[in-house]
Amino acid sequence: MSRLIQIFTHFFYVVLFILPFIYFPKVFNSYELPKLIFLGISILVLGTVVLITEVGIKNLRIRLNRIDILVVVFLLILLASDIFGVSIKNSFLGSAYRLQGFLTYLIFGYGYMIVRI
Repeated sequence: MSRLIQIFTHFFYVVLFILPFIYFPKVFNSYELPKLIFLGISILVLGTVVLITEVGIKNLRIRLNRIDILVVVFLLILLASDIFGVSIKNSFLGSAYRLQGFLTYLIFGYGYMIVRI
């Protein structure tokens, strides 16, 4: 494992440790929204750095096991249900209270796939 990946792995552990303590009182949903945004940005940054360094170091071979295939199938089924749903905006972004739309699950799926590399 390269030194940069180790640094960002430790950074991600710090993010996961800090996550329960994040609270912004002036936001509409002061408990979930800041945590979700903070975790999503952290996953995207860490995943992008890992992909850039792994592709730069060696040829990246993606080997899917059964769980990976189930995660991808789940995301595809979720995407299909969001496209044909009643409220497309609510399906993709989630409600104002829960924020558990397709975008959130896509970020979590991306984080899972990055961990698998």
